[in-house]
Amino acid sequence: MKTVKFLFFVLFSAIVSLFATGCSSDDDVHQDEHYEHDAATFKEKIETAQSQGKKYQIIDYRSKAEYEAGHIPGAVWVAEATNQNMGDNSFATLLKNTYGTDSFMFIYGCKNSALMMTLAGSISSAGFGKNHTRALVGGFDAWVKAGYDVEK
Repeated sequence: MKTVKFLFFVLFSAIVSLFATGCSSDDDVHQDEHYEHDAATFKEKIETAQSQGKKYQIIDYRSKAEYEAGHIPGAVWVAEATNQNMGDNSFATLLKNTYGTDSFMFIYGCKNSALMMTLAGSISSAGFGKNHTRALVGGFDAWVKAGYDVEK
């Protein structure tokens, strides 16, 4: 009897979970809610946004000299000085005012993943939402190490 009750509970929980979370979208850009991605997934998400005709921007958050030495193709440089005060969301506000909250933001910088996660959270809280914000774990070095194209 305990086994039957346990199986019923598991089945019931699974059904409730399915209805509570709803069906996942066919739109690959929206499917997960994680800010951070390895280089391969980051690149895949950019390509998916491109192929689906989504509005997106790749943001390089390194120094100007690092950006000029090489960056991810299509990336724009945004001065790291715009976010001196994380509390006022100045960086996220700049992106919001420049690109609009319906754009997908792909952000990368140096190897400091903690900073990228903070920035991704800042962008998300400015109205972009988790599904519109992506950060590259390992920064530009991870992109280069994966052997992907670099633009100068």
